[in-house]
Amino acid sequence: VMDIKSRKTAHSPEEAKNLFHCVPRLPDRLPPILAVLDGIYTLERGPAFDGRVHRSNILVASSDVLSADMVGARIMGHEPRDIPILANAAANRNRPSDLSDIEVVGESIENVASYHEYDFAYHEDDQRCVPVPLARDGITGLFYRKYDETMCTYCASMNGLILSAIRYAWKGEPWDRVEVLTGKKMTPTPGMNKTILVGKCMYQKNRDNPNIKEMIPIKGCPPNPKTILKALHQAGIDADPMLFENIDQLPGFFMSRYEGKPEFDESFFQVS
Repeated sequence: VMDIKSRKTAHSPEEAKNLFHCVPRLPDRLPPILAVLDGIYTLERGPAFDGRVHRSNILVASSDVLSADMVGARIMGHEPRDIPILANAAANRNRPSDLSDIEVVGESIENVASYHEYDFAYHEDDQRCVPVPLARDGITGLFYRKYDETMCTYCASMNGLILSAIRYAWKGEPWDRVEVLTGKKMTPTPGMNKTILVGKCMYQKNRDNPNIKEMIPIKGCPPNPKTILKALHQAGIDADPMLFENIDQLPGFFMSRYEGKPEFDESFFQVS
């Protein structure tokens, strides 16, 4: 388990210290272990609850962490060489990233592989920058810049909540050119009327930026839900306080899409 300081370090905006540099080194200090990938359920656009779950009935096990992850990537339809963390981990160990040095027993990868989307598509024009589902809703006047690898776990855990709150707050009237920035390397865009800086890192980077007309900071690390709600209201986005008061219930809202489907029986998700 990584502490807050370590997670911040791993999400550095510096290329030589960023996520793709740090994560491949994590197994270096581990003793020999059994790595198990639980693919009974697999998730598109994970790792949060707003992704789409599939019942896949797959288990991958290996005495080598990297081998397990590279096989897992191929099963989900992605070449390890195209995933920076895996490509760098393989290079660090002088190993090929094409699985040519891995012996696979049991089911063949080809028989169980299924392409899983990993990215959240965004729509951007001169009226908005939002995830595609929000663009389909007709949202305008909002420029919620697409996340990058510098947004750490704590801000990322709030990202889906903020977007959900914004989506449900939309009443058809354009917002006042509100820009939302996250992570550690984004910078304000000239011409915006309000700029929300999500998280301590973003606030510290841009608090003196002259391109900000009206700054709305969310300074916490991790951000406090009440502070987020206040910031949205200040920006003219009438977010529902109940979403922030009942954060623990939000996953249930997304998981309701699987209700009544036998392959997603609730007993499979209980620990006894």
